[in-house]
Amino acid sequence: IVGVPVIIIGRNTKVAWGITSSMIENMDLFTITLNDKASQYYHAYRWKDLIFNEEEIKIKGQKSVFYKTYKTHHGPIIDYPEDSNAERYLHIGNAAPLNHTLALAWEGFKENDQSFSEFTNLNFATKVGDVESSLQAMQGFAASFIYADDHDNIGY
Repeated sequence: IVGVPVIIIGRNTKVAWGITSSMIENMDLFTITLNDKASQYYHAYRWKDLIFNEEEIKIKGQKSVFYKTYKTHHGPIIDYPEDSNAERYLHIGNAAPLNHTLALAWEGFKENDQSFSEFTNLNFATKVGDVESSLQAMQGFAASFIYADDHDNIGY
């Protein structure tokens, strides 16, 4: 996971762990119909507002870049119109029909997902039980783990 400030595969003085990726289907793409201004999407027989956020990406020695993101109840829009009047669409691989866009749903986007904080806890585990507690709370990260502690306890 690029940019995560924790050890994903590794060890500390008490516990070691390794991971293999589980090639499971844990993401879905939803076709979304946007209104003419690309400010709302149609769901359950009514128009709902898109959630808008502007991220500032700071670049050393250069001007910041601002990146707009849009989100539905499914998850983020990944194929948003290039301009505000919704005349042009990016159409990633032409996956979305004309005048539609795509939203990505993933377990890791859910508000109750604790994968990030549990990876932090994993880095400070002192026994196999701590590792298992962290793994049970992870929802968005699909992987197989093997782990051991310095008291000859192992798990997978």
